[in-house]
Amino acid sequence: MRLIRGEIPFKVLFSCFLAWMLVLMPLPEKLKWIRPEWVTLVLIYWTFKKPKMVGLFTGWWVGLIMDILQGTLLGQHALAMVLVVYFAHKLHHRLRAFTPLQQALVVLVLVGIGQLCLALVQWQIGSPPKGMLYWGSTLTSVLIWPVLSHFLNYYERKAH
Repeated sequence: MRLIRGEIPFKVLFSCFLAWMLVLMPLPEKLKWIRPEWVTLVLIYWTFKKPKMVGLFTGWWVGLIMDILQGTLLGQHALAMVLVVYFAHKLHHRLRAFTPLQQALVVLVLVGIGQLCLALVQWQIGSPPKGMLYWGSTLTSVLIWPVLSHFLNYYERKAH
């Protein structure tokens, strides 16, 4: 299985762009903990749907751009996205046989892996996440997954 790809299709880049815009959209400080992990969800979707087009290379660059946009430590999102894409690649064959509830549980684990990776990096640099609210975005990501995957399915069909 080759996990490094050189060519990223326009529809993947465009959906990542929209996800980056959703991440940059301002929210009140009290609501930031419920913001879904849009970029991670989009990468998970495309890894499941087009595993030959989206691989570790894509995850790395998408994460690096995320680091630049958010002004975080360069490479922390890139590392998290590479881990998420790697595990999504390992699971993409099985996912087709899963029920929507089982798919949501897989997404919960994948987003949780990304969040855990980010938390560990933040802990290492001396600014660990504060409290359990940090994991709120993981839960909202799972709740938004069915809607997002339905929307991206529709977008993919229209893009052909």
